[in-house]
Amino acid sequence: MDICERCGNVKESTIPQTEHEYETQVLPATCTSPGYTLNECVVCGDRHITDLTPALSHDYAASADAIGERIRQLHQRALTAPDPEALADELWTALNEDNKVSLFVRYINLADGTHRDAIRNKHQ
Repeated sequence: MDICERCGNVKESTIPQTEHEYETQVLPATCTSPGYTLNECVVCGDRHITDLTPALSHDYAASADAIGERIRQLHQRALTAPDPEALADELWTALNEDNKVSLFVRYINLADGTHRDAIRNKHQ
């Protein structure tokens, strides 16, 4: 289709058919979607998906290692925390924003068994 730049008149023209020229894009599988190869013609836009691969399983091991290390760090910090409020603030800050709902900290004096509590809640 051709359009006159002066008056806007439209003239339909025939584009000679040519061979497809495909560009290939490989999209790897993730744990939330399958992988595939996308072939798209740059001439006409024709698309084909090939080489489907299933979605990967979730891999929580790396996260578990990181969480374990953070727990060890926080445990060491808990041994030297000045009071339950300071410890609760530090733990609350360390939590992932998406997982923050509430936190209960009990600070126990090992010498006499007395305890003090601190509570954090995202709705307060």
